[in-house]
Amino acid sequence: MISRSKLSFPSGAGHQNGDWQLLPLKTRDFQIISVWTREWMDPLNPHVYELTKFSCPGYTDYIKMQQSSLVPETILLALYAGNDIAAFAEYSLDEEKLFVNNFAVDARFRNRGAGRAMLDALEHIAQDQGRPAVELDCFVWNDAVLHMYLKRGYLVTSTSYWLTGPNPAAAFLPSEACAVYESASSEDCHNRYGFSTLRLKVNGADQAVFRLHERYFRIVSGDNPLSPGLLRALYSIDPGRELFVISKQPELAGNPSFQLVSASVRMRLSLS
Repeated sequence: MISRSKLSFPSGAGHQNGDWQLLPLKTRDFQIISVWTREWMDPLNPHVYELTKFSCPGYTDYIKMQQSSLVPETILLALYAGNDIAAFAEYSLDEEKLFVNNFAVDARFRNRGAGRAMLDALEHIAQDQGRPAVELDCFVWNDAVLHMYLKRGYLVTSTSYWLTGPNPAAAFLPSEACAVYESASSEDCHNRYGFSTLRLKVNGADQAVFRLHERYFRIVSGDNPLSPGLLRALYSIDPGRELFVISKQPELAGNPSFQLVSASVRMRLSLS
């Protein structure tokens, strides 16, 4: 289990009026997650925020529900400077690593040590929990932050491309037969939060596809090509939904059927 006790940082780390204090992000402050994420994304790439779950109208309610669980999927931390929040981070743990899901610094505290202090804390937590590495994703156009990670010793391990476009399954018709599991709970989640996961069985294989707003099916294909069977199944469920694909295949990024919206790199810091 993660210790909920606070961690303090020296006043010389960047904040002029006292210590940084690392605490669980307070429920009353959960709304900053979406606000701050949009504030830093939009000036750099105004097309990315709408492709994240943070843009969904029910995200704050969702994170309140998730964090109220006895064993939440992720942990939310905040770096407090007195009564102000200087930075927040969301992370998860598996057997191999601490993974940083989200990380933002309030504009008032940028270039004042808050980002470095939060990374120090996350790396300390990973070591304390016996994890050999910290991993995170960084957009390639976020130059200042990318440079900061590289300077700290994070190494790029892979690149992913964010692509959007219409479902090309119409070219592969007839549509694919598929089974949808837990459809009632998926619909309830979507109505509540604006996003949901569809669990499907296509050609005997289990698949999970994320629905974002009323516009996208999100497919994380990794190193694999897009499955025509899955595309046909999604077309049969909702022919009007576009695809949002996260792929490690450069050739898919060059496909004229899709628009390349963004690219990100996976980065890893070895702590051993």
